[in-house]
Amino acid sequence: MDRSPRALVFFALLGLVAPACGTKIGDACTTNVDCAQDGTRDCDLSQPGGYCTINGCDEISCPSEASCIRVFPYEFPAPGCTQDSSCTADQICLPEGICAPRLSERRYCELRCSSNGDCRGGYLCLEAGIVGRASTTSTHGSIALVANVTPSTVIKVCVPAL
Repeated sequence: MDRSPRALVFFALLGLVAPACGTKIGDACTTNVDCAQDGTRDCDLSQPGGYCTINGCDEISCPSEASCIRVFPYEFPAPGCTQDSSCTADQICLPEGICAPRLSERRYCELRCSSNGDCRGGYLCLEAGIVGRASTTSTHGSIALVANVTPSTVIKVCVPAL
């Protein structure tokens, strides 16, 4: 085995870089480099402990462990709705029956889960809304952006505990 100083430096550097290769959506972070050294992922510091994500996603741009989620602020007074036609043209009807401004939408990849145990500490596994389907629980102003939705489609993602 080569024990030259160059070999030792190489393996030391490899040990520092290797953990970054396994970063997935939803992992903790403090900078974008923590999420992807090639700039393809962002560190959302508005989430507790940081949250590795891809901003501006669509139905196919999130990796296999994640789903694209459309998030709307819902802490504002708005008339109740049952479908988009109940809201004004510049609003969307969220699964909770609240009209939200379309321009307030933010899209980003969130880690999919089936239970709270799939999420890191301080995060819960909650159901995201689906367009055209009333939610049985609060989706906190979120709508999953998925192709080929069926009545049985359920998307759960790791979100900060409230």
